[in-house]
Amino acid sequence: MALPEAFCADHASPNAALFANHRTLLLNADYQPLGYPLETLNAEDTLKGYFLGRFNVVSFSETWAHSPTTELRLPSVVALKEYIAAANLHGTPSCNLHNLYVRDRGLCQYTGQTLRLQAADKAHEATMDHVVPRSRAGAGTWNNVVLASWPANNRKGNLSPERAGLTLLNQPWLPTGADLLYLWLTEDRLAALPAAWHDYLRVLKPTPRLLRVLERLPAAA
Repeated sequence: MALPEAFCADHASPNAALFANHRTLLLNADYQPLGYPLETLNAEDTLKGYFLGRFNVVSFSETWAHSPTTELRLPSVVALKEYIAAANLHGTPSCNLHNLYVRDRGLCQYTGQTLRLQAADKAHEATMDHVVPRSRAGAGTWNNVVLASWPANNRKGNLSPERAGLTLLNQPWLPTGADLLYLWLTEDRLAALPAAWHDYLRVLKPTPRLLRVLERLPAAA
């Protein structure tokens, strides 16, 4: 559906870049994040949702949109009017390398080495290791995968960690979207996000299971 008026930023004004880069934090109807990764809206989708009445405005940003007859301050945070029960905050996120990197805090779960998703050399390359190897019917699920450096993964091959002489820092565990969001929201990341978002992101607290992982206990049952 088209907007009732042609809203845009004045391309000759300093606001144009703010409009183009604008992001609005989208919350569920209970004012909780929808899950991980964060759900955000660009300026156009924010305006569409606003005029269609899909959400309540929680706070406004410093970015303005203009039409021939109207000036509108864009929301910084909005909350859906209808609760989405299927949001993944308390559900299971996709099991992929990027999410695994967040769950395991970027650390090789065999050596404790800090890894990168894109490394210039294989020694620091993050990979997904199947604790029970795929060649032995090991599943590619959260309870059977850990982050591992390329050398550790290569050393393990199709062996068990014990047979390869490796010890896991933490047993693989099934995270929720809330777990990943809590781990992803480091102080540096939070500081880089709009201040209006902070109160709605700081509400997340680590579960007892996650606390045990953070303390590097042997298991996260």
